[in-house]
Amino acid sequence: MNKKYNIRYIEEKDLDIIHGWWVKRDEDPVKRDLLPQGGLGGLMIEKDDISIAACFIYLTNSKMGYIDHLISNPDYKGKGFWHYDLMKACFKAAKKSGCSDVWGTSSVRGVVRLLERYGCETSEDPHYIIWPR
Repeated sequence: MNKKYNIRYIEEKDLDIIHGWWVKRDEDPVKRDLLPQGGLGGLMIEKDDISIAACFIYLTNSKMGYIDHLISNPDYKGKGFWHYDLMKACFKAAKKSGCSDVWGTSSVRGVVRLLERYGCETSEDPHYIIWPR
């Protein structure tokens, strides 16, 4: 894990925080029953005990997995490469769980551009699909 950040699996205590981020961003919160493992199937990234963002890892009944629903703390103003570090950790966790192929999605063009800059390939818009090289 990156020493600048703490990246860990999402815990029950994080779910209200994540829900609040969606609400504050005026987005529809994803229902828990649509999230992997009831909302616990993903990673949270923190810095100095401040939750920065979360992303969910969907494992399937095949060796294919995908990363989705990246959401960040709307009040976090810190700079850094946390988008990349979190996505990289999610891809790695999916592979560790048995996936031989992993891809991700994001509709946030800024996130997509950053991930492209740091080595991810992407599809054409409007549905940005992201996968590691």
